[in-house]
Formats: sequence, C-alpha cells, structure tokens
Amino acid sequence: MPACPAAAAHPAPPRATARTITTTRVMTWLAVGALAAGCGGGPVTQARTSGGETAGSVGTTSFPPGHRPAAPAVSGATLTGARLRLAGYRGTIVVLNFWASWCVPCKAEGPVLARLSHAYQARGVQFIGVDISDTRAAAVAFERRFGIGYPSLYDPSARTELAFGRVIPPAIPDTLILDRAGDIEARVIGQVTYPGLKQLLDHALKAAS
Repeated sequence: MPACPAAAAHPAPPRATARTITTTRVMTWLAVGALAAGCGGGPVTQARTSGGETAGSVGTTSFPPGHRPAAPAVSGATLTGARLRLAGYRGTIVVLNFWASWCVPCKAEGPVLARLSHAYQARGVQFIGVDISDTRAAAVAFERRFGIGYPSLYDPSARTELAFGRVIPPAIPDTLILDRAGDIEARVIGQVTYPGLKQLLDHALKAAS
C-alpha cells in the first residue's frame, strides 16, 4: 500500500535551494494531502471547478474552454539527453506527469501511466514526464522497472516544476492534461488512477474531435 501523497514533499536531495515557498505552505500541503488522500492509497477525490488557476487541494480539476491556463513554454534535456520543447507538441493532446524515483505514490501510479500511454499512443495522445529533484541513474532505473517508454524532462533543480507553480503545488505526483492548443484542460494533484485518468483522456479526445 503506497504512502500518503504528502510524503513526496520531503525529497532527497532537498529542494530548498530551488524554491521560494515557505515552511508554512509546505506543511499546509502535507496536511491537505494526508486528509484528502486518507493515507491509504485509495482513489484520488475528484472535484470539478468552473475555472481558476490557483493550485487546489488533492484531487481532479477540469478547466472548461475559455478558462484554461496556458502551459508555460518549458524545454530542456530528457533523461536520455535528447532536447524536448513542450511547445513542439502543440496540436497534440499531452499528458504531463511530474514524478521522482523516490516518490512512493509515483511508484504506485507508474504502471498506470505506462499502461495508458501504450493504450492511447495510437489515438494521438503523447505522454511526457518531468523527473523532479532526482538522480539520472535512479530515474532511468524507475522507468525501466515500470516499463515507461515516453520521454521525461530531467529536472534536478525543480525549475520546470516551479514554472507551473500557479497550477500545481510544491509536492508530487501531479499530472496535467494539455489540449491541442497547449492549454491545461485538467489536472490531477496526487496519485492518478487508471479509471480516473482514462476518463479524462476520453473526454479530452471527444472534445477535440
């Protein structure tokens, strides 16, 4: 049984040098994560909102057309050393997952992401990871263990994660679904589930058709 999603707010190595958040904010997220997730690895609570960009509590938020935050134009090297530009995937539905090899909920959701990435590849959905505050060797071993074949940006300083600070909290895992215009259609704060993420992807594909 995976640990509480809030456990991911205590990385190794620490992220303090890459963050401007206060200790109080971190502890608030620890409390929210523990309460909302129930510390039992169960399904993430889903809560739809009518819009807004501020990072919310653990759960799922869907942004309607006209109220979708634009994803920042991040870029960098992947774990394999290739260059990746998020803007280069405009015209494609993208699943952007923030993770780390030391994150217990990330390990729990790894097989889900691998399975869904294979299932939706033929339907034109691109999965991309962002590996946070990690070592390259540990991250590559994580991908090999769970059969993850999609690219991941290597973000040891958490700068890419910080660029999304208006929509996700200072903790992982987090998952965003970007529409074909590069805007954030949905977000999942905390561990994803197979049925939950599948439902979001089916809705995104239907809306884009």
